[in-house]
Amino acid sequence: MATEPGGAQFPTSGPRAEVIATLAASIASPPPTHLRERVVDALTPRARPARLGTVEAYARTVESMATLLRDLSVADLDARVLTYGWPVRGLIAHLAEVEAYFGGRLGLWDYEVNVDLEADHVGLTLAAVNAACAASDDTDSMATTWIARAQAIVAHLRSLSDEQRTRIITFNILTTRITGVLAARVFEIWTHENDIRHATGRPPCEVEPERLAMMAANAVPAIPLGLLLNKADGAGRTVRVVLTGEGGGTWSQALGFGESAGAPNATIVIDVVDFCRLAAQRIEHADLAVEILGDTVIAELALSGAAVFAA
Repeated sequence: MATEPGGAQFPTSGPRAEVIATLAASIASPPPTHLRERVVDALTPRARPARLGTVEAYARTVESMATLLRDLSVADLDARVLTYGWPVRGLIAHLAEVEAYFGGRLGLWDYEVNVDLEADHVGLTLAAVNAACAASDDTDSMATTWIARAQAIVAHLRSLSDEQRTRIITFNILTTRITGVLAARVFEIWTHENDIRHATGRPPCEVEPERLAMMAANAVPAIPLGLLLNKADGAGRTVRVVLTGEGGGTWSQALGFGESAGAPNATIVIDVVDFCRLAAQRIEHADLAVEILGDTVIAELALSGAAVFAA
């Protein structure tokens, strides 16, 4: 028998010794490649980029999309977007109709809502999409319409006080603050800009760290909502989310809706842009380059709830 420093004894030979040796070997197995470096990098104190407010993040996202739309050719407008099978002009019409609806919710103009379709984010816009697709000779009016509506919303939001920006509104039958809608709009416009870029052979758009930080800070706490909408039970469980890269950060996130975080059951390490793509439903969590420590089942549960921003 051998004695540990604390006085406990353990066998040095025989069946029990073999079991202990096997257990020790499994515990001592090396972590996934580069995991240590990624975790250390994410946790090392540094000057993280300041997170943008939702109004400024929306404004920058609108400007980025507007720049792309002004650059599109007639051929680009007819390119097919994989997500919906629409031509680019149809996707722009979808966005223009969403902005019309959003402006109506904000009181900027009258917008007659079809109550039977209001809960359906895509269905609410299909009439406008179909009309745009049929008007194949109309090369830029829908893009111009979207830019004008989005910029009007930006100007209105910038005129509001911080308190006014937290006013409760109804959007796709969900009751939420204006700032909450803006976070979802940032995700949608950013995602559709990349949809258009992919369809027209352009590289993905670059997002500055401050805007990524804002997106990540809204995406991680939305995981319990995603689980709730999926009718999945995350109660009593917590994950530590480590988002690497500029704009990333670390969170201890409870998976039960409305619960406070406890001791993490698992740690998820993932690139911040990939996580935002997951949140926007443009990549499946099974296809992610993700590294997990701890309970794999709970980590997979968390990732399944992350895809909550419909776009």
